[in-house]
Amino acid sequence: MGGSYMSENPEKNGLFAKISELWKSRDIPVKFEKRGDYAVITGPRDSLLPKAEMPAVIRGIPVKKIDSRAFVQCNFLEEVTIADGIEILDTNAFSYCEKLMQVHMADSVRSIGRNCFFECKNMFCVDLSAALYEICDRAFY
Repeated sequence: MGGSYMSENPEKNGLFAKISELWKSRDIPVKFEKRGDYAVITGPRDSLLPKAEMPAVIRGIPVKKIDSRAFVQCNFLEEVTIADGIEILDTNAFSYCEKLMQVHMADSVRSIGRNCFFECKNMFCVDLSAALYEICDRAFY
């Protein structure tokens, strides 16, 4: 009787694959993209959380960067912890996070991009990385 609706391996195609991917991501607190051999954090999964811990590894892929505008205007964010292994906080990564008060950086962070924490008016505690060699214009303006 005629052909099958599914390919030889239904787990790699269609709706099942999408549901499987979502299921695997359920415990990952951030959105991300794979770029070559590393991951880039592109935003929050839930912008209402007051504390955010940026993971060093997502699905076995090392995280190296928090992307430009990744957490812009996350108005409920109060505290951020950046895991060891993350090297770059890109332009405007946390700008306009009005309630952000504390940032804890691992010693792997080498660069803080322009306007990274722009208009984070309530920030009072920043643990800077020992490896930091670049703080761009208005990073904490």
